[in-house]
Amino acid sequence: MRNNTTNERWTKMAANFRPPLSGLCGFIVSAVLVSACAVEREATASDADSGKICAAFQAKLEGIQLTAGFPGATAALSLPDGTLCEAASGLADLEQDIAMDDTHRMPAGSIGKTFVAAAALSLMMEGAIDYDDKAMRWLGDKSWFGDWPNADDITIGHLLTHTSGVATDYIADPEMLALFNQAIAEDKTLSSLGVTHEDYAKAVSGTAPSFPAGEGFHYTDVSYVLVALIVEEVSGQSLEVFVQEKFLTPLNLNDIAPQKREMKNIAAGYIPAPYRDAFGGVPEKSLTDDGVFVYDPEFEWGGGGYVSTAGDLALWARAWFGGEAISGDYLDVQRSNIDARAIETLQAGYGPGIQHLSDERLGERYFHRGYMLGYISVTEYLPSHDVALSMMINTIDTQYTTYHNDLMRESIAVISASAN
Repeated sequence: MRNNTTNERWTKMAANFRPPLSGLCGFIVSAVLVSACAVEREATASDADSGKICAAFQAKLEGIQLTAGFPGATAALSLPDGTLCEAASGLADLEQDIAMDDTHRMPAGSIGKTFVAAAALSLMMEGAIDYDDKAMRWLGDKSWFGDWPNADDITIGHLLTHTSGVATDYIADPEMLALFNQAIAEDKTLSSLGVTHEDYAKAVSGTAPSFPAGEGFHYTDVSYVLVALIVEEVSGQSLEVFVQEKFLTPLNLNDIAPQKREMKNIAAGYIPAPYRDAFGGVPEKSLTDDGVFVYDPEFEWGGGGYVSTAGDLALWARAWFGGEAISGDYLDVQRSNIDARAIETLQAGYGPGIQHLSDERLGERYFHRGYMLGYISVTEYLPSHDVALSMMINTIDTQYTTYHNDLMRESIAVISASAN
């Protein structure tokens, strides 16, 4: 009965879904609700009933999913005592009637930018690069770089904070979009068509900047593609190997992996019509019946590029936003460079691989959102409560921040009550 209800609600929601597009590869943003309630005392779970907290967490996610009517979701809550509550609700595949469970992985979208930023900040802590280094120092010998917007002026810091002035993204380039759809039509990968990561950066060469470097904010994936190319140039490793060796293996994040067409335990994503049209008419369902991506998810690369379970995303949020991901005081670089100009378009400040809001009830909130064709996610850390939470949905529902906020606030309330 639950499965039938989910199918019916998804069909109705998809038929009426008319979300605004904020850009082809950028965040899908909606207003973040900031509570006017009085500040709760800081929640601690060391003396709390973790079983009760996890049960309430599962029940809350189920309630959100059934009320909202999206196909399915996973979520995870990392508590101060080391407990990880993992929850799932709805369906991972509507057509095959596969229930969602906490082992299902989904593309995390732009949350993958946190790994690119972490790689860059790791190199900074080692003294290999500097935040204010000009990008041309590392990429100036590339034939395409001289025609990049503001090529002479942009720094690594500008790229990490989306303040370089680049006005467009590579998927908006007609030739790149045509290759993306050719790969779908021919059941191929972009790399098999000869597309390289440098081609993503090359696609915006010759375009006009929207503002001088450092004098505005415009969110793009291609900014982080450039950072990823710099990481590879400096480290001598591929981005994927660097991230694996520096972060995923040491932190035992075994369910996080670079996106490719064939992967295990992937939940099917469902793409509303406006997003299918924006990408040239991609299919509604992200996977074939055999569980293979119908599009090549590697096109996201440095702009995102990773799948994960909700559980591993929550653990990564605790490490990255909480200061445990890199040796050295990288949090100072991360948090001191949060740009408030991002609030106008993202409803949050933006720094190197981090978004930020101050909430009267929850305190300082450090998080990152992510969107991919058929999926939308948030992962967050609250330092005043020492709690991390992630939520992943297998469609693009623009109310996702509301769901995430409801889940977070309910979780904090349950933790506080259990600790009393």
